[in-house]
Parts: sequence; C-alpha cells; structure tokens
Amino acid sequence: KRFTKSGKEIWLQAVYSPIKDVNGKVTKVIKIATDITEQKRETMNALALSNTVDNSYARIEFDVHGNILFANQNFVNTLGYIKSAEIIGQHHSLFIEALFAKSQEYRNFWSDLANGITQEGQFKRLQKDGTEIWIQAAYTPVKNEEGKVFKVIKIASNITEQKRIALATEQAAAEVSRV
Repeated sequence: KRFTKSGKEIWLQAVYSPIKDVNGKVTKVIKIATDITEQKRETMNALALSNTVDNSYARIEFDVHGNILFANQNFVNTLGYIKSAEIIGQHHSLFIEALFAKSQEYRNFWSDLANGITQEGQFKRLQKDGTEIWIQAAYTPVKNEEGKVFKVIKIASNITEQKRIALATEQAAAEVSRV
C-alpha cells in the first residue's frame, strides 16, 4: 500500500532487487513495480461480499457431481452439524430423503447444474438428526474462463417456520372446504 503525491491510495506489486558491486557490496536497490490497485479493490469487494453472505446466509459449495467442497458455519448450524469437517467430502444427498436421492428428478437436478442451469426455490432438506427443514435457496453454477462449470454455490435461508405455517393454513383450508 502506498500513497501518491496527491495522497491517493494505491497498491503495488513490487520486487526489490539489491545491486552489488564487484566486491559484493550492495550499492543500490532497484524496485520494479506494477500498479495493482484495481485488482486489490476487486479482491476487497469480493471479500466484503463473501463476509456479508456468510454473516447472513447459509452457504455451501459443491463440485459438479454434488460432493461438498465447503460449508460456512451458518450452513453447518442450519443443518444441525457442529463443524464443516463433518460434511466436507460427503455428497449433497446427505441432506435429502433416500428415495428422492435415487430419483430421476434428483439426477436431472445435478445434471442441469453441471450444464450451467441455476436451480432456485424452496427445498425440503434433512438435518443431521433426520429432522425435516425447509430452505429458500439458489444453487448457482460457477464457470471457469472457458465457460465450463467447475463448482456450484448454494446460498440459502431457513424458512421452516414460514413453511410450517403455510402448510398448516393449506391443510385447514382443505378441511374447511370439505365441510
């Protein structure tokens, strides 16, 4: 981090190279630098966005096959685990009912993600102890420079209470309509 003559903050990527005389004594130092201010700002903005998401939402990342690469503490807590190490390396199917995990619908879900199709909506999931929860989530495929999906990021919030109220209301309305 440096400041210009006018006081503007800039960031440099630099190499300081000592120059020695024939006797091995350092006579001067040459600095070769590149202005990386814009890259630094982009990095700081990305970090701020990541921190904002992690402070407010459950976030988990998968490879294109559904294997868990990363989970923030909000995700871990929401699904009833203690540490992310409990789920890293496991498959997403850990959070769903076994019958659904074997379905064509579930295979299509991951195939669509691998092909770059975002999946958004309300999803029923299972906590570590098997308790049913509902999340509002977006599964977003992330592409590399060649446009190939290399991972999927899911951002979610727990909507279990809202979903229970909605389901109870629907059930009450159905009972009233039968009378």
